[in-house]
Parts: sequence; structure tokens; C-alpha cells
Amino acid sequence: MCMLQITATISYIMYPTRFEDIDETVTERNSHCTRPSKNQNVPSGRPCVVYTMPLLYGTQDYATNVDPDTIIVCKDECWLNQNKPSDPELQELFQILMEENNLEIMSPEDAFKTYKSLRRLALQALYA
Repeated sequence: MCMLQITATISYIMYPTRFEDIDETVTERNSHCTRPSKNQNVPSGRPCVVYTMPLLYGTQDYATNVDPDTIIVCKDECWLNQNKPSDPELQELFQILMEENNLEIMSPEDAFKTYKSLRRLALQALYA
């Protein structure tokens, strides 16, 4: 299995769980307020407000403006953000192997176990 196939397999397996984990972390982090500190360089408040409205905390906005068209082009070119590998034949093979072997992804731990099983099965299917 070449590196592209391995990357495609990882992308196919991990996609659903990685964004759920990130969203859960953001929600948890923004559900509380950080307490004031003796260190005046450390802001207190809700993390999302501190990040999006730095002027309220006596600092400047260090964000860099990016042309929206550039963002669209980058998203279109980034195949890892898709819920499928770039190769449609690999996509079909992974789907068939998951259905035939009753492989499911219920958690990040399941995703890693499924990746290992799917990789082994794909190697057998491709080189048998």
C-alpha cells in the first residue's frame, strides 16, 4: 500500500470523529470563564470572546485578513477535508470491506481499530 493509499485510508476512517472531537472541545472550553490572574498579560473571560474581541481586553487584533476567494480555492483543493479518499476506487473498496466485515466507527478508539483492520483487509484485497 503506497503512502497515498495509507493517507486516504486514515482520512476515510478518521474524518467523522476528528471534527466531532474538535467541536466538543470548543464547546467545553467556551462554556466557562477564565478567572482573573495576577499576571496582567493574561486576559480573563470567555475564551471565544477574548479571541474574537481583543480590543475589549486592551490588545490589538492580530488576525490577518484573507480574501474569501482564496479560502474557497483552498477548501476546494484540500482533499483531506472530504469524507472520502481522492481515489473513487479506494472509496468503493473501503466501503465494501467495511460492510462485509461489519466494521463501524463509534468513537476515536474505534476509528483506530477500524483503520488497522481496514488496512489489513485492503492489503489482502489489493495484493492477494
